[in-house]
Amino acid sequence: MFPATETQKRLLTFRPTRPHCLAEADVGTIVNCINMVVFVWLTNGNGYWYFIKHVQGDTLIGYILVNSRWIYNPIPQKQVWIYY
Repeated sequence: MFPATETQKRLLTFRPTRPHCLAEADVGTIVNCINMVVFVWLTNGNGYWYFIKHVQGDTLIGYILVNSRWIYNPIPQKQVWIYY
């Protein structure tokens, strides 16, 4: 866990709606977003900012933004519905 920077706190208050995200067919391209922050909508309906550090097999390894802190949370790629 580590704190978000002031810039991240300001910028990441934006919450994209589902129509603004890439189509479900394009979700496989998320593996190209290593070392980037993306907004992910999961198949269970949850959505949050996610910092992808690397991909291990079919799992995204990274951090979710919760209350201005980045918390380690791997996500199976098949759980990502759409992303921004």
